[in-house]
Amino acid sequence: MMKASVFQKELQRKKIDAALFFSFGLQPDPNVMYFSGYDGSGVLVVPKKGDLFIIVPRMEYEKRIGVKKYVAENLFDKLRGLLGKNVRRIGVDYNKIQVSLLSRLKKELKASFKDISKVVAEQRLVKGKEEIEKIKKACSVTDAVFAKLVKNFRFRTEMDVLCFIGKEIKKNGCDLAFEPIIASGKNSSLPHYKTSDKKLGKGFCVIDFGARYKGYCSDMSRTLYLGKPSRKDIVLYEKLRRIQEKIIEMARTRVKCSELDLFARKWIGNKYFIHGLGHGIGVEVHEMPKINNKSKERLKEGVVFTIEPGMYVKNKFGIRIEDTVLMTKEKAVSLTKSTKKLIIKENFIN
Repeated sequence: MMKASVFQKELQRKKIDAALFFSFGLQPDPNVMYFSGYDGSGVLVVPKKGDLFIIVPRMEYEKRIGVKKYVAENLFDKLRGLLGKNVRRIGVDYNKIQVSLLSRLKKELKASFKDISKVVAEQRLVKGKEEIEKIKKACSVTDAVFAKLVKNFRFRTEMDVLCFIGKEIKKNGCDLAFEPIIASGKNSSLPHYKTSDKKLGKGFCVIDFGARYKGYCSDMSRTLYLGKPSRKDIVLYEKLRRIQEKIIEMARTRVKCSELDLFARKWIGNKYFIHGLGHGIGVEVHEMPKINNKSKERLKEGVVFTIEPGMYVKNKFGIRIEDTVLMTKEKAVSLTKSTKKLIIKENFIN
């Protein structure tokens, strides 16, 4: 496992004896999937040398897992026994572990603990060939579902659209990467709107969703128009589309992420662009790099990220266009391929 061996070298460099990752039920840790390929409940142990192993509940033991597995009636007793007395410095991702669990670990294991969240995030930044192929598959499913959605757009409520997306993504062998956002009419002015059972409203309709394939995510936003748009509506949409496409053209290795965000703000205006330009994506929907006006990061070959400029007028409308993008050696390539031409449902009746 190349990912694990690279990580183990970093543990050795930082003089950490082992790293622990905890994934339970409603609080899964994507690092477990990243290092082992296992997406169930359990505790993954990555020693500084040697093979990874995982401690799982008895009900999970029969699952096929790519690393050695153990069952524990008492998790802390099992950890003590498997780690041994020589493990004195333990790495934990402080962003993923509950404070109460960390406190219990310190008491039970009698070891010192170090936050390795940055180490893990930096390793996950650049994707390998297999990871990119999984993201491409998630993107192709997203495109297919969107095409079918547009073709069969006979929905009454925002929730109808959400349910259609969820069903179609499942039919294509994926899971939802996150809860889709379906924001129509005035609701489209809210970037993080929570989809409701309200009737679809006339005007712009932002549809933001993604698929998860074998642990890896896609993220795409498209904006439709329900009803007949005015000339001004079309001009605003086309302006945002050109900005989004220009930013993808500007993206090159070594380019500062902040420069891309600032370009969008220059042409949209801070008053109307009220969130960051994008984010990394992989086993989580939001990963490094952060693409905003304060980011100090630069783009690298192999990084997968989103470009999602938006234009919002409070209580009136919102427009957002988003693609999942791969940074290659030569240029940024959009992995989501759905049309960005304004789709108008002029005969929309609700």
